Amino acid sequence: MPAPKRKYFFIGGFTIVALVIWVCLSAVAHFNQQIEDIRSGTSLNGGFHPGVIMASIVPNTVAIAVTNLPAGQALPGTVGSGDFGTTVNSTGFNMAFVVHVVNSGRASSAWNWQASFILPNGQTLDASIPSISSISDNVIGTSRGPYRMGMENNLLQTLSFDPLASGAGLTGWFIVHVKGIDAPPVGSHFIITFTDAFNHIAKIDHYWTPPFSTQ
Repeated sequence: MPAPKRKYFFIGGFTIVALVIWVCLSAVAHFNQQIEDIRSGTSLNGGFHPGVIMASIVPNTVAIAVTNLPAGQALPGTVGSGDFGTTVNSTGFNMAFVVHVVNSGRASSAWNWQASFILPNGQTLDASIPSISSISDNVIGTSRGPYRMGMENNLLQTLSFDPLASGAGLTGWFIVHVKGIDAPPVGSHFIITFTDAFNHIAKIDHYWTPPFSTQ
């Protein structure tokens, strides 16, 4: 083979081999990333997915709220009732929620819990999620069967300290306190949000129809 032809032959062969190697390396890197995404749950849609399985009005004497706030002060829309060492606020009403949370993202704890209450006419009232230190140990009915509300399964405390694994689910409860009225009108909305460690916001929008309704 003449020298010029050998030159083009080797250059062409080298180029083809380089392209094949590059395609193989790119494919390996792509599949490795897919496996890592599946393993760590890094889907863009990943995060906490909450669903209400029970919502019911509870008496003010059922739960005891303790915060580090002086009496008479409160953090609007956030954890903290403002009533130090007393029952949950004596004015307004308390709504207990039993919620099942599924985590489709990476293992994470939850924080930045907030609540609001919207009347059927669109008016928003102040709401908060009290810090609970004690609750009556009762078995209640839910859409998934009997459930016992105890301090060990308070959702705020559980998800604050124990990360929920990717693909795992957890059932827990919390109380929302609403000021200004004695009971929620039918057609009202409870809006509860919380955030995972990666700043994904989970939202509950619960439409109130007694005695309770699922989301």
